[in-house]
Amino acid sequence: MKKTTFLLLTLFLSLNLFCQNTSLPKVRLKSVDYQEYFNRDMIGKKFPLAGLTTLEHKKIDFHALHGHLVFINFWFKGCHACMNEMPGLEKLYEKYKGSDVLFVSVSFDKPEVVRAIQQKYGLSYQMVSVDVQTAARVVQHGYPTSFLIDSTGTVVYARSGSKADPGLATEELMEKFGLRIEALTGKKP
Repeated sequence: MKKTTFLLLTLFLSLNLFCQNTSLPKVRLKSVDYQEYFNRDMIGKKFPLAGLTTLEHKKIDFHALHGHLVFINFWFKGCHACMNEMPGLEKLYEKYKGSDVLFVSVSFDKPEVVRAIQQKYGLSYQMVSVDVQTAARVVQHGYPTSFLIDSTGTVVYARSGSKADPGLATEELMEKFGLRIEALTGKKP
């Protein structure tokens, strides 16, 4: 047992010295945006929900929105990052509301809670309340999670998480989603 430990220790120290004295090429790792990385498996696939019903009882069919791009955000009241994003979501909506983009906000909170959040933050886009199981079919890597869905019902961009600061969260939404909305619609507001 002592011989084995001694041999392993000697081997480890020899390799350590070799690696320190060898000039190996320096490798730069590409920075990964984990907020995008975790949702990569959804890109290019049909959005998993065929449709939803808003708090105003309006039906939204994601697979029949010819000519429209859909921005859909999943959140819940107890999620601080979700609440930090609310001012940015409204700003994004205000900037692109006339650009053939449908904005939908989805929560698994009860409808009265969703309405209270809508009023608190002055949100003017469509709100939906679903059960936890429905939300879980879509959100797999944390909240908030947002998607861009093209006119064929295919997910073209997805992102989970948000900045802790509401101002930074707004900047990030405008940068990450705003540029993609403009590219996909071919229009700048």
